[in-house]
Amino acid sequence: MKNLKSHLYYIYLSFTRYRKGFFYLWMRYVVAPRITRFKGILEKPVTHQNLSMHMLFGHRDVLSACWSLASFYQNSTMIGSLTVHNYGSLTNKDKDIVRRLFPLVRIVGADDLVQEAKKVFLNYPRIQEFFTTRLWQARKLIDPYLASKKETILMLDSDLLWFKNPQILNDHIVRSYNSALMMSNGPTLCKVPFKDGSELDDGRAKGNSGVVLFKKQSYDLERLEKYLRNVELVPHQFLEQAGYASAFTMVELLPESDYVIKGVEESNVVMRHYTSPSRAKFFLRGTSYLCKTSLSYVCH
Repeated sequence: MKNLKSHLYYIYLSFTRYRKGFFYLWMRYVVAPRITRFKGILEKPVTHQNLSMHMLFGHRDVLSACWSLASFYQNSTMIGSLTVHNYGSLTNKDKDIVRRLFPLVRIVGADDLVQEAKKVFLNYPRIQEFFTTRLWQARKLIDPYLASKKETILMLDSDLLWFKNPQILNDHIVRSYNSALMMSNGPTLCKVPFKDGSELDDGRAKGNSGVVLFKKQSYDLERLEKYLRNVELVPHQFLEQAGYASAFTMVELLPESDYVIKGVEESNVVMRHYTSPSRAKFFLRGTSYLCKTSLSYVCH
């Protein structure tokens, strides 16, 4: 029922706000799903042996995830091993689609990391407690760290589309910077309130977890434990963003002009994050642009 309401909502927006209702229906329900029936392989060879790429999604996001991954592979020269974190609702058919398009993928389930968590978080009871909630925020914040055996980790959301090579990410890996890279929320600040009466500082509060690139050794469990002890462990929208920002000693933000959330033409940016309020534009603008450019071969 929830998924049906979501579908109807975005159809409503496409007609009333964007005035492109029939085009949205065509792209969302006819053209875009062709990627799931594509007979070829959409992944590219690994170019960074010490890089692992991670994406968390469930059944309702399979279509957007396939487009997101395909656009990344098509446009990026920076490729690591891919791990998909099953939110818990992926069907066998979903897994078959993902494995057919990206044959080297590793799909990690909800219970696959439990023993590793008990070992790694033995001295971090608050992290362990948060891990056991299995909230999506916990899985996105913690599971890539547990699952990866690589030096560098790249966490990607499933509602991103890539239009150019993310050279700044590649350079960050090659030059082996210790600082973490995150997307910027633009003018929006994630001002998480803490139990001690303080709140996340403005610099870190500007971080968005749509893209997070970091060295595994820089993921500071002491800092994360302290953060989690100072917040209420309840599901709310920005917990994992502030958690990522708090887990690193040094955080840099990707340039807002190239890694955007809204307001810029797809042809002018490296990547766009189609967050929930603008999810209809993922198909209205994002996939329609890719169908004219780098992924035209999957749209016919």
